[in-house]
Amino acid sequence: MAKIIKITLNRVLGPLLFLWLGYSVYTQVRSQPDFNVHLQRLKEAAAGPQAWMLSLVLSLVFVNWALETRKWQVLMRRVHPFGFMEAFRAVLTGVAFSLGTPNRIGDFGGRMLHVPPGKRGRSVTLTVFAGFSQLLVTLVMGSVGVFLLADRLRAQGGRWVDLLQWAVGISLAVALPVFLRPDVVTGFFKRLPARTRLDGYVTAVADLRMNEKAEVFLLSLLRFLVFGVQYCLMLRYLGVGIGWWEGFWAVAVFYLAMTLLPTVALLELGFRWQFSLLVFGLFTDNLLGVYVSATGIWLFNLVLPALAGGILALNLKPFREGPLD
Repeated sequence: MAKIIKITLNRVLGPLLFLWLGYSVYTQVRSQPDFNVHLQRLKEAAAGPQAWMLSLVLSLVFVNWALETRKWQVLMRRVHPFGFMEAFRAVLTGVAFSLGTPNRIGDFGGRMLHVPPGKRGRSVTLTVFAGFSQLLVTLVMGSVGVFLLADRLRAQGGRWVDLLQWAVGISLAVALPVFLRPDVVTGFFKRLPARTRLDGYVTAVADLRMNEKAEVFLLSLLRFLVFGVQYCLMLRYLGVGIGWWEGFWAVAVFYLAMTLLPTVALLELGFRWQFSLLVFGLFTDNLLGVYVSATGIWLFNLVLPALAGGILALNLKPFREGPLD
């Protein structure tokens, strides 16, 4: 029964929902009054004086994943020190494995393929902590964005803004103590019966020093800033008239909404379209540029690294050992 439900969700309801989201976005974009004008501007952007912006967006893709690589290096050095390029390959492999999994949880398994047997269990918890630090930064920056743009968001969004604020508040109240004191959480596992104890896997996170956590948080914050700059550049490149200040905090709200929504890669693109129109549509009537920006950032930041990671994964040995060896 569980298998039938899973197949139905993945192969029937998922594609149908994606098609519905795509059609909904298409009707919103196509019905804007100046659609043909915006379409012409879009065609002119590639050869226009703003073309350097697209080159910079693509260059920042490497910066984005280089920061994630460094963050993983900082955490993994207590288990298995990685050189930068070795860690970079592991991170890209994780991206490739994450595409078809809910909220990209396959990222953990992809990175583990590069970790020597006997150390993979501890690497999972540290990789989870790396993702958790990025989640915390998104919650913090997103909450600031919601606060700064609350009146404008509420004027058009209604009750969903209040629900978003409550969700962020509750999430921060849970996430911040866990990040600062992971030993409190891992202490629970140490009280489990010996046959189910996971001491070896949770100790790596519990033993993190405050300076290590601070470095990881700073790297996550820098990575978020790269997200914001990339998105603002893409919007300006495509002629979407949003200022840097409003654009950056709109990006923060956009990523916050995406983070709080459980989804998989195919549906993620559909929801990206919908949320981008909802948030950035508060500041511009160029919905076509907003739609193309959301698609472009998704392709550049996720799909291209995933393709690179998939190619790199072809050279790996089969994953014979169990993930928690």
